[in-house]
Amino acid sequence: MMLRNVLLAGLLVVLLAFGCAWLLCAWVPGSNFPLVLGNVLVAFGALCHSAWLWGWRHCLLFFCISAGLTFVLEALSLATNLATPYFYTAVLGPRFLGVPVVIPLGWFSMLYLSHVVVNLMVDGTPRCRRRGHGRVVLLALLTALVMSSWDLTLDPYMVQSVKAWVWLQPGGFLGIPFANYVSWLELTFIICLCYRVSERGLPEAGAVSPSRTLVALPVVLYGLVGLSGSFVGIPGGLGVLPPFTMGIAALGALGRVFLGREGGRS
Repeated sequence: MMLRNVLLAGLLVVLLAFGCAWLLCAWVPGSNFPLVLGNVLVAFGALCHSAWLWGWRHCLLFFCISAGLTFVLEALSLATNLATPYFYTAVLGPRFLGVPVVIPLGWFSMLYLSHVVVNLMVDGTPRCRRRGHGRVVLLALLTALVMSSWDLTLDPYMVQSVKAWVWLQPGGFLGIPFANYVSWLELTFIICLCYRVSERGLPEAGAVSPSRTLVALPVVLYGLVGLSGSFVGIPGGLGVLPPFTMGIAALGALGRVFLGREGGRS
């Protein structure tokens, strides 16, 4: 009980710190520290939470697949320009092969949150136990949609307000190419499919009958990220989108946690 309370308090601090860092970025023009710090903090929180919820083997597998594939595909995209050409600026801090270090961390974090949200919406549990081929494909596709809805507001904000990256061939959606959103769906789907297939070979581990409050933390953080998108100066009036995109998924998952039978104990 003591360990659980300490973990809960620590993750709540991480959640609040990330929210404050994300919002502070809108009020400190040209400052990249709050955004970078927020990404590092939430990645650490997601790593700890997934290790507690799934066990270290599942946690490390998910981290390696999500962060690893993201980095490799981002580096290839930057080097070959096979996708719509773009480049990262210095805003997001240190880069390796042109990819800011925080980018794979950010993908891991949001993919973990989206993965748990989808599991809860569909199964009422943060861990998928039914793993038929069709079900794995469906869950991977749903996770890709839940994850990519974030980018509807993220990309315009990061390009126009934060200047974190630059599209060399701007598109019609506030300068964002349509191909960008297709790439998000493809990359997220590939990562989720790889993980859901790979995890079949690992034994069940992690928390037994987890507390609903702790299970809900990834959903709350996912919702907080969406809510913050309504207040950070997103261009073109896009601040109205997050409640209807990310908000619906977050509320659906929270409903399964606290009103359903599978979310865990209170």
